[in-house]
Amino acid sequence: MTKQRRSFSAEFKREAAGLVLYQGYSHIEASRSLGVVESALRRWVNQLQQERNGEATVGYMTAQEAHRDISHYLMHRYNWIRPHQFNNGLAPAQAEKKLNVVSGIS
Repeated sequence: MTKQRRSFSAEFKREAAGLVLYQGYSHIEASRSLGVVESALRRWVNQLQQERNGEATVGYMTAQEAHRDISHYLMHRYNWIRPHQFNNGLAPAQAEKKLNVVSGIS
């Protein structure tokens, strides 16, 4: 039960980054409205800024940025995607969400 990785066109990435750079959306607002991970949007914004400034770098500028993105990826995978043996094959966050609906907490 592997989830296929989503891919986005260069045009979509530029338009998404434009929401933050030119239309005043916060990274969180734009990522939620587009249904993308905030770290990906931040990377697209940085890439667009570098293109506009004539800079062309690949990868992360600091180890802290790489650490943040790796941590976000792992936590998302563990909590929302990876099946868990104690939750009848559900990921922990999905099992909790199901439990909240049953208990009326939602």
